[in-house]
Amino acid sequence: MKPYPKRPTSCEIDLSALRSNYKQVKEETAKGCRILAVVKADAYGHGAVQVSKELESMGVDYLGVAILEEALELREAGIKSPMMILSGLFEGQEGAAFDYDLTPVVYTLESAERFNLEAIKRKKCCSIHIKVDTGMGRLGVRADKAVSLLTKVAKMEWIDIEGLATHFSSADEPQKNSTIKQIRLFTSIVEEAEKLGLDIPLKHAANSAGTFHFPQGHFNMVRPGISLYGVSPSCSMKNKGGLKPVMSLKTKVMEIKKLERGETVSYGETYTAKQESTIAVIPVGYADGYRRELSNTAEVVIRGKRAKVAGRICMDMTMIDVTGIDGVKKGDDVYLMGGSYDNAVTACEIADIAGTIAYEVLCGVSQRVPRYYINAQV
Repeated sequence: MKPYPKRPTSCEIDLSALRSNYKQVKEETAKGCRILAVVKADAYGHGAVQVSKELESMGVDYLGVAILEEALELREAGIKSPMMILSGLFEGQEGAAFDYDLTPVVYTLESAERFNLEAIKRKKCCSIHIKVDTGMGRLGVRADKAVSLLTKVAKMEWIDIEGLATHFSSADEPQKNSTIKQIRLFTSIVEEAEKLGLDIPLKHAANSAGTFHFPQGHFNMVRPGISLYGVSPSCSMKNKGGLKPVMSLKTKVMEIKKLERGETVSYGETYTAKQESTIAVIPVGYADGYRRELSNTAEVVIRGKRAKVAGRICMDMTMIDVTGIDGVKKGDDVYLMGGSYDNAVTACEIADIAGTIAYEVLCGVSQRVPRYYINAQV
């Protein structure tokens, strides 16, 4: 097929920012503390393959994905780093742990037995991490049943319990009591297991918020996710450590419209010009992940200045009011998120307007928006 020019809407992924953020995480942890970099959900929308290659080149200890399909994509792309399936493997997927050298998270005796049977069949040991629910109320063996499960699994000849894990529910919230309680509970389980002579090399609990705000919860491995991509785990928390946003969402002006006072813009006529106005049309919409909740409220950066969204965001297009910004023309760059300007729009700003979290903003940039990588090391 003939290579026609592409629509000028894209995500720019700055891998030098990723490397800087990884170093910031390293500086937050004690010497010898391992790092499991979370690259699930296509590396939070940044592109898991390229991000994983960059992290692998920096010597990351572990990569974390949510589901088998994500792990297979990385293995098929040549990623060789140790890889953990954080949500575990579903029944029938046990063989993948052996075929692709993957480490599953396990939280039931039944699941551990399935891996042990597969290991016996292959005459090959299977490393697992056991997850404990210390307050998340999601996956994980109950805290009061954890040592019992550990003891039973430790007796399985072909299973190696490489790690013990939990997950913080509220480390990104201003109140710290819940996280401190979880740390104490997890610590007590670790200590009880050690008293019974169970050798568990890796203990981990800290997500991004835990990594930056709860050093007592680092144990000997941390699991940063969103902080690697330069975003604070909570928009109410200060962006500690000088994290640099990795993703920029940008496009170009496709049309300029002149409006008379009283004329309207977009579906539902929710925007009415209060004066003679200049409207720029840009080729990005909610099908690209630029959410409809941002209509009439969000701002973009054009020619170094802020401009407000005018009217409802459409599936494929958005209109912005550039009245008063000199020289705006077709082809001008428009940054919807990120960029090098001091007044850049952040993922947190978008999240606050949309009534969501920055995680969803990043993951929500759709696959029809191509990712382009700059400053790659590999």
